[in-house]
Amino acid sequence: SRCQEVYDALYHGIKKVETKIITPLVTQIELNKIYEFLVLDNPIFFYFKECSYTWTQKEMIFSPIYLYDGETIYNYLKEIGRLTRILRSKNGRNDYDFILYINGLLKRKVVYNDDGSDESHSIIGSLINKSAVCDGISKLFKYICDINDIYCIVSTGRAKSTYNSETYTGHAWNKVKIDNTWVNIDLDAIWQNFCAVREKAGVPVCAVVKADAYG
Repeated sequence: SRCQEVYDALYHGIKKVETKIITPLVTQIELNKIYEFLVLDNPIFFYFKECSYTWTQKEMIFSPIYLYDGETIYNYLKEIGRLTRILRSKNGRNDYDFILYINGLLKRKVVYNDDGSDESHSIIGSLINKSAVCDGISKLFKYICDINDIYCIVSTGRAKSTYNSETYTGHAWNKVKIDNTWVNIDLDAIWQNFCAVREKAGVPVCAVVKADAYG
């Protein structure tokens, strides 16, 4: 489809940190969805901010805007590789136990903090600075799942601000497929209080969130 062609062209262009990417035409609504999927699917694109673009009758011409220069991107990529080296293997754990391990690790290491920076919304904030908001934390969880071949997505929408509340607020979390079952994984401490406790060997897994907390 045209949308897939645009997604693929932007993916490969941003991966190479290109400054000009040419794609087929799509509508603004389609482009908004492509941007959303591109950013949420690829936590490693921490350096991508947005695209400006022009168009002709036959094509769109994108000019990606990057947060950092090439040297800084390279150095961040090296640091990401170093910090996640020990997480590139499940070390004999099954998917469930590995997710339990990562849940505990990130809860101890990453602090929720909305400082208004671009980094707080990316794996630079959650992995390197140890400080991020919900989407930054969710992107790191997805990145770790991705490098271990665990099917995971970042989901965005609204969640209840308190368990008994009727109001919702913007939020990001993860969905992971475990034993052919999709579960919600929320590493944001604000929502951890409203988790559904699932036990295995007497260990509560408070990352698995009650489905009715989300809209």
